[in-house]
Amino acid sequence: MGRILITIWFLVFSAVIAQAGEVVFRVQVSSNRISLQDHLQVEYLIENSRKVSQFIPPEFRNFDVLEGPEQTSGWNMDNGVLKEYISFSYLLRPKAAGRFMIPQAVARIDGKVYRTAPSVVEVVSALLPGVSEGMELATELLLRPGETAAEKIRNNIFVKLDLSRTSCYEGEPVVATYKLYTRLKSESKVTHRPAFNGFSVHDMAYPEAEEPLRERYNGRDYNVYLLRKVQLYPLQSGRLQLDPVEVENTVTFVKMDAMKTANDRSRILESLAEGSDDEALVREKVTVASVPMDVEVRLLPPAPVPDFGGAVGQFTISAELSAKEVRRNDVVNLVVRVSGKGNFPMLQPPVVKWPSQAEVFESTVQENFSKFVSPISGSKLYTIPFMVKQEGMTEIPPLVLSYFDPATARYAEARTAPIYLNVLPVAAAK
Repeated sequence: MGRILITIWFLVFSAVIAQAGEVVFRVQVSSNRISLQDHLQVEYLIENSRKVSQFIPPEFRNFDVLEGPEQTSGWNMDNGVLKEYISFSYLLRPKAAGRFMIPQAVARIDGKVYRTAPSVVEVVSALLPGVSEGMELATELLLRPGETAAEKIRNNIFVKLDLSRTSCYEGEPVVATYKLYTRLKSESKVTHRPAFNGFSVHDMAYPEAEEPLRERYNGRDYNVYLLRKVQLYPLQSGRLQLDPVEVENTVTFVKMDAMKTANDRSRILESLAEGSDDEALVREKVTVASVPMDVEVRLLPPAPVPDFGGAVGQFTISAELSAKEVRRNDVVNLVVRVSGKGNFPMLQPPVVKWPSQAEVFESTVQENFSKFVSPISGSKLYTIPFMVKQEGMTEIPPLVLSYFDPATARYAEARTAPIYLNVLPVAAAK
């Protein structure tokens, strides 16, 4: 999860240059296209001279000034050449959508008057995917003077449990999704997983293969990581509690007052990407957990038939013989298919009312259903070998599957037609 928001810093500072001699006076902006929800950083940069006797700040008519001007000075090493600079920076918020000229600034440098070249920024009403949200989230990496890491963490990272329902019948699935919401750069690991006591548990996703999503929650954008997604089939009635997931996070912040120069920004970005130490980085460790939630499981109503096997969902049943005619004492297979959606893993083999002359052997079952949808959908195939010791036409009565349908809160049944097998005499010896 350490990939969060590192790349956003590489979007900043496209420049428009006005140069006279060796002195450079230019304006650079964090982006030439932003949304109404974005912030814009504007920096007026003077290079190759520190003899600035006057700086006349611009008037930002189409923007609100949130911070600035902040004056910094320093030097850069460019191809072995030492270049000194002075900069005046602002943090702005647009007032309306449109195309706006970034105002020229005027400075007296080495006794001469310089002006920055024109620069245009387009402000659009809609959020810009991957830019607006990213710019907003990137600001959460910064620790401004007076801010604490504990306060940032409390407001920007949490674990949330989503349930598809909080009330159900026995055998009716509940989908539980645990997600980590973060606006921060963090290395995270799950330190406690829920036990899901009282449920049959079936995973619906592999979190290690899931890419983070962007989700808006309570009006704020978050990077969202799937921790676990399962469908739970209650095995008993009553109030069952879902335990929390706990996640340990090592969160990294950048001291805003340390990002004064381009060299500072490059060094800090490299440290962020490599996970190395830097005096501008602040790392805090915190454990966050989801809130425990209860599921109220209702007892199934009394079944109308004595051989109800606990099937909950919607099902059909079919049956056929591997051969319609065999000789006495030859083995033949009864193949029963139960299809539909519901609590397939708990489904009991169908009840067959065998004729007295049949001898039944051990059956096999083949499952062909998907646990990645809820309820579980597909089929179960039962193969039951048997033989008949008496010649003539043998009837296997209809197979009946009684099930409870939670959609209607009623019992229903699926049944087959009667099955007939013609048993011939044993073949004469040759």
